[in-house]
Parts: sequence; structure tokens; C-alpha cells
Amino acid sequence: MFKWIAIPVLALIPITLSVQYATYTEPKVSAPEPVSVLFLGDMMFDRGVRVKANAIGYENIFGSSSEIIQSYDLAVANLEGPVTSFLSKNIDYNTGKSISGFQFTFDPKVATTLEKVGIDIVSLANNHSQNFGNEGLKQTREFLQKNNVDYFGVADNDPNVIATTTCVKDICFGMIGWNELGYANDQYILPKIKEMNSQVDYVVVYPHWGIEYETKPNKKQTDLAHAWIDAGADVIIGAHPHVIQTIEVYNGKYIFYSLGNFIFDQYFSFNTTHGLGVSANFYKDKVEYKILPFSSVGSRVSVPNEKDSLRIMNLLRTVSEPSLIDGLH
Repeated sequence: MFKWIAIPVLALIPITLSVQYATYTEPKVSAPEPVSVLFLGDMMFDRGVRVKANAIGYENIFGSSSEIIQSYDLAVANLEGPVTSFLSKNIDYNTGKSISGFQFTFDPKVATTLEKVGIDIVSLANNHSQNFGNEGLKQTREFLQKNNVDYFGVADNDPNVIATTTCVKDICFGMIGWNELGYANDQYILPKIKEMNSQVDYVVVYPHWGIEYETKPNKKQTDLAHAWIDAGADVIIGAHPHVIQTIEVYNGKYIFYSLGNFIFDQYFSFNTTHGLGVSANFYKDKVEYKILPFSSVGSRVSVPNEKDSLRIMNLLRTVSEPSLIDGLH
């Protein structure tokens, strides 16, 4: 006999599933950060500058420029003489006053001061770096090394020491120095440019050349500058004339034929007491330049007032393409 068995039926209840999809946001890529470099002209710390520094202190010689220099990743200048323990031949030690002379030596405090104010690299490719011979040059290098200041170049253009390399962030620079005065061996520069061009991102040539107090370069300067750029140099930063010279763009590369004096005791004219700094932002694929006027009246550096800055710009416009100067200021 069959029995009916009641089997409960479960109701089907709809279930809603919530699915959350992870959202993906493309990360923001920051613009590559440039390496900021400040190039400066001639620095001389004997004679009247030594007297001034003994009175107010070496750091105070740099005046308001110290803060500017320290704001850059790298600062480079021409050191117009040796740093040694020898006594200056341009100081009357009975009176403490400076006397005329051209055989320079700088107090070891100069090397310490360069590090403190932010000068990272100096060119020794000039006609005064060996004023006290090989011993003076040896001392100079030792004092600079002790104070973490790099250097390149030498008065006689020894090809073994004319260059140095440095890297900041991920950009590398090659610095090459050449002294024209008393030497005709610029043949070392072209192969060095080509060699360094394959090793660094940017090649900078720092020649000590030209005619003193002339605001325009001579034919030898322009011929050499063009040849160096053709060989692979990226920028030319000139020294020695003690005044600002022409700025030129050749094949897309800048030539600053002379930045003039940064620290000196040539008080006899406006042109010798006012110079330029070149402010550069180096990216991997481009460089942006600006020019910064400086004054060294009384052997103390400052930023010129508006009137004097305009005078410097007008001078540059008379010896350079005016639109080029307007774009750099």
C-alpha cells in the first residue's frame, strides 16, 4: 500500500551579486628635473682684493652673490691664480696696502671660501695659475681637493689635465679648459671634445683667450669656437678680456666669448667692474640659458641696480644680435 509523503518545496529567491571593478589611474609622470648650472667669469684674490678680504673677510667679498650661487646644483668659475702658502708679492706688508704687480698668489682661505659659498669647479687654464711654478700649482690642487673643489685645465695646456667630468642627478658634464696666452697648442682641444662627447651628456669648453678690454672677439676666437662646436662642444664660456664680450649662437649652440670679471680689483672702468653670470638649466634633450649681471665695485660682488643692469644689457646689444640678448634677460 502506497503512502503519500509531503516533501517541502523551497522557494527560489533571486540573489543579486554586486561586482566591483578596480579602477586604474595612469600615474602622473613628472617633468624631468633639470640640472641648474651657474657659470662665472674671472676671480682674482690678490692685490686689492686680498687687502679688502683681510679687512672684511673672504666670504663677505662674495656679498649678495653667495645666496645666488648656492641656489644652483653646480657653479663653475675661472680661478685667476694659484692658492699657496707663499707671501703675496703685491702687498706692502709695512702698510698693508696693495702694490702693482701681476704675479699672483691667493691665501689658502680662498679655497675654504670657495667651498662655503658654493663654487664647485674652477678652471686653472689661464696665464696666472702657474705664477709660482709647479710648486704653486701643486699646492693649489691640494688646497682645492682638501676643500672639495674640483678643477680642470692648466696654464701650459697639458693634455693630461685639461679636462674633468662631473655628474649631477642623471646628467654628466665634461669641462675642458684652454689657455691661449703664451701657447699655440689648441690642437689638443678638438680630440678631447670628440672623446668626451661620447662619455658625457654635455661638453663645456672654458677658453682663456682674446684681447684684454675688447668687447668683441677677434677672428681667432670665432674660428676656434665654431670649430669646437662643429667637433661636438655644447657651449663655450670665455674668460680673460676682463670685460663682457659678444654672445653668439652658432649651429644652435651658445658662445659666450667673455663673461668679464666676477671678482677683481680693476676699478678703472664700468666695463671692468661689471660682468655676467650664465644661468643654465640642462635637461637631457635641451638647455635653457639666462644671463645674470654682476657688479664687483670695490672688490665686493653685488647685483647691479636697475640703471647699471640696463647699461650692461645695452652694451651687449651693441656687440651681439639684440633679439638674442632680449631672449636671455
